[in-house]
Parts: sequence; structure tokens; C-alpha cells
Amino acid sequence: MEINTNRATFVLSTIAGSASIACAFAAATAASTALTVAAVAGVILFGAASFAFISAWLATADIKDLNGYFSNAKDHFGKFFVGIIQILVTSVIQALIQGIAQGIGQNVRRKIGGSDFTVTNESRG
Repeated sequence: MEINTNRATFVLSTIAGSASIACAFAAATAASTALTVAAVAGVILFGAASFAFISAWLATADIKDLNGYFSNAKDHFGKFFVGIIQILVTSVIQALIQGIAQGIGQNVRRKIGGSDFTVTNESRG
């Protein structure tokens, strides 16, 4: 049986997609933060690989040899990986800026209006 780009794409994207789903399940059920972070990294890597295999197949419709396909897949994986990392870094920076702004706003509010207070209901017996 000869493996062509169609079969290679199907097998590789299915394996990468299944591994991504397994990592997502592992992240959801992980008992520690380190395992969750590692599993999320697996989701990112395997998800990028799955998309890379499919997009390389779409871009190499005229290439029938696997060397050209894997060369394109490597390039596409790099682009997807960098794009996903850019999205994650942007999200972290946005969360950081939002947290700083909320902290500044809360401190200004406390300076103007006084400290926060809580109301408790004490039972009298």
C-alpha cells in the first residue's frame, strides 16, 4: 500500500486531533496546576499540528510526493504555533493590564470614599 498525501493527512491530522482531545480531557481532570499547564501545552501543540497537516494538504494539492507535503506541514506548523502563542501572550497581557487598572481604581476609590466594609449579621441570643 502506497501512502500518498491524502492518506498521510488523514492519519496525521486524526492522530494529532485525538491527542489534542486527550490533552484537553487531561487538563480538565488534572489534580495539580503543573499537570494542567502541561496538558494545555499539549492541546496547543497537537491542535497546531492537526491544523498544520490539514492546511499543508490544502496548500499542496499539486504536490504528490510526501517530502513536499512534510516541508509545507513544517512551515504551516510554525505559523500556527506562533499564532497561538501570540494569542495567548496577548490574552495574558490584557488580563495583566485589566488587573492593574482594577487595582488602581479600587485604591483611588478607597482613598476618596474610605475603606471597604462588610455587613455581618450577628445573632443575638
